Amino acid sequence: MEQASPPAVGTPKLSFFYRLRIALFLLFGAFAMIVVLFAAIVVLVLVAALALTGKGLIVLAKLAKVIWIALLPAWAVIKMGWRTLSFREPPVQGRRLKREDAPMLFTALDDMRRTLRGPKVAEVVLSNELNAYAITRPLGGYWFIPLRRRIISLGVPLLQTLSADEMLAVVAHEYGHLSGHPSRFDAFVYRCRWHFLQMLQQTASWQDWASRKFAGFLNWYIRKFDRLSFALCRDSEYAADAISAHYAGKDIAAAALARVNVASGYINGHGFWAPIYARTETEAEPTVRPWSQLPALVRPRHDQNVSADLLRNALDTETGTHDTHPALADRLAALGVDAEAFRDHRIEIRPVAESSAAEAWFGTNLARLLEPFDREWQDRVRDDWRRRHEEQRAQQERKSALAAARDEALQNARALDADTAWGLLEMRLDANECEDPDRELLDFIAAYPDHAQSRLVWGRANLDQDEARAAAALREAVLLDPACAGDAALALARHYSSKEDGDERAKSARYALMWRHYAQGGTA
Repeated sequence: MEQASPPAVGTPKLSFFYRLRIALFLLFGAFAMIVVLFAAIVVLVLVAALALTGKGLIVLAKLAKVIWIALLPAWAVIKMGWRTLSFREPPVQGRRLKREDAPMLFTALDDMRRTLRGPKVAEVVLSNELNAYAITRPLGGYWFIPLRRRIISLGVPLLQTLSADEMLAVVAHEYGHLSGHPSRFDAFVYRCRWHFLQMLQQTASWQDWASRKFAGFLNWYIRKFDRLSFALCRDSEYAADAISAHYAGKDIAAAALARVNVASGYINGHGFWAPIYARTETEAEPTVRPWSQLPALVRPRHDQNVSADLLRNALDTETGTHDTHPALADRLAALGVDAEAFRDHRIEIRPVAESSAAEAWFGTNLARLLEPFDREWQDRVRDDWRRRHEEQRAQQERKSALAAARDEALQNARALDADTAWGLLEMRLDANECEDPDRELLDFIAAYPDHAQSRLVWGRANLDQDEARAAAALREAVLLDPACAGDAALALARHYSSKEDGDERAKSARYALMWRHYAQGGTA
């Protein structure tokens, strides 16, 4: 038995006349392009026809200047038209997923196609983004070819964080954009906007005079179309959410939206990558497989307080005026889901589901499918990883040498030299091992009054708390070691630029006078 079609969410809010304006603007763009190209071709054909006749050659010779003036703009227009016609959309980046790799996913796509009477999805590709999207790409990438391939891209990080049901809700959302439900015109405009923005990026590489002029027209037209169609494209997001809720259930669709926000904040922040890069201290080569091991890396270290804060921040974010995707709170409201259930922890959202969609859909194929993405990441970070490892090793060797020098001084009952004592204190400061950093710095300065770097560090840290003493400490640091002048001047400039009194030119002049005064031994 065929399922009922999902509700048409959002469409009644936009009037027929609004859609008519968009349609007329699209027709205007197509008409302008056709007229310009046709006029240019007519001019070139006429000139060529005259050149092929005897009398035409005489006419061309007599009217050479006039013909030349007409020919140059015509050629420029032809060149601009060729630029536009030859524009190719870039291929979708990722690795193609076969039906036997994830039969549950392709069965669900078949069901969506039957229910919505939508187009066939030609390809499902895996990417390394924490994202999912659907596009239609014309054959060969040429935008004017009507035959198109429907492609859905699924990010591996997303597949490894959402559950199978939640990921199905995401897939249904993306297929909603392809299906054109509830309005095929809206889906067409949504796709046009994406293709136009791709074209606009391409015009940045057009350098000759004629192409730059045409790029100026495209820039005006596409940006105007972007503003005009913005409300419709945002409405399409709500309609796609309705399809998502229809297939997966509104609670699961809502949980998917919430988990995407939590996972994005957790993975793009320090919660995921910091422990991985901490391995540079002991591992000379990157052996971790971040995408294959993502669930195993996150689940044991998951902190529910961090997840709750990330979700709360997402719920507090208001819908912006530049992104067609509404904010989380507005999308939940449109689905009829109470956002407060997420805010007060009645519904707990972790960054990774108990069983990920990748684990459920790929099964024994999981390692094979994700291995290329892990290898690609390892190749990309290998040089930086090695550099970090060498820095960590050098720092550890320095720490060991300083500790040995300290032990030797204690064993021989003699005082540490200033450089060794400062190296030990500096490492403790960097590692946040000092209970009272300010007091330890002052004690060090008292013990080693001729040490410039310690005065620079203390003065820089205390400009906001004790401006006069800190400025004097910076001056003393420069008098002891002129190499400290640049860092001290920068600290003073940043400090005084935060004050609201005076205009920028007066403040800049004051910095220069003030620094010359301090460097010459003056007082604050």
